[in-house]
Amino acid sequence: MTDTDTLTVSLAGLAETVLADGKIGAQDVVELRRNLYRDGSISSEEADLLLRLYGATNDRHEDFDRLMIEALDDYLLVGEGLKLEVRDDAVSRLRPFFGPNGGIADRTMFDLVIRLIDRGSNCPRELSDAVIQTLEDHVLRDDRSVFQGGAREETIDDNDVALIRTVIYGPGGDGGLFIGQREANLLFALHKATADKDNAPAWHDTFVKGITAYLLQAGDTPGRLDNGEAEWLAGHLSAAGSLHPNEHALLAYVRQVAEGFDSSAEEMMSRFGA
Repeated sequence: MTDTDTLTVSLAGLAETVLADGKIGAQDVVELRRNLYRDGSISSEEADLLLRLYGATNDRHEDFDRLMIEALDDYLLVGEGLKLEVRDDAVSRLRPFFGPNGGIADRTMFDLVIRLIDRGSNCPRELSDAVIQTLEDHVLRDDRSVFQGGAREETIDDNDVALIRTVIYGPGGDGGLFIGQREANLLFALHKATADKDNAPAWHDTFVKGITAYLLQAGDTPGRLDNGEAEWLAGHLSAAGSLHPNEHALLAYVRQVAEGFDSSAEEMMSRFGA
């Protein structure tokens, strides 16, 4: 029997022991790590084993979740240095752990996918869509949230801002390196859900510049606010005369950086006092 065969048998036996017990304890994680990284890398079979264990029980020591994220990150990202690419089989391996609406039902899987989006230069669109759906669920449907509290119970702190920026500017996003409409809708949903909260100062800048990037970089009129974009924006703004400070800042910034406005866009800007 080769060393590889021995390792496979050892891991399979360990998996059966863990599954028979119905939970993954701290010592199980120690044994898993020792076996998985014996040769310094994670194989396809080892990645499958971790996902099998992950899906088999919710009674997992927190060290297992950390190990799984680390190991799957090592397996699913290939390349050297900063030039990392997501493996072609990433979506097929992870899709079974997404919910029926395409969102991610578990924080551990969410954190893994975020790492792939953040580090992979070619992250598949389906992975970024899953993260956006998860954040939309968090904001709009609290009962589906993978986070401890719904958005209406939380502020947007600096860590949240970093996460949001990773999602909306990720290479797998709706607009690639630019912000697409789905990401822009998400920014407005987050803004409205936390408008009365003491959010991190960085959120103000992220919201204003993210929406502006969608309006002036996407579509058929780069640099110019056209009538369709103005209609979309007006539909998201608060009633005239009661704009939120973030919305005032957004309109002022659009007015400052836009190269021009179509007729209805100019009328909309004036109507809202910009």
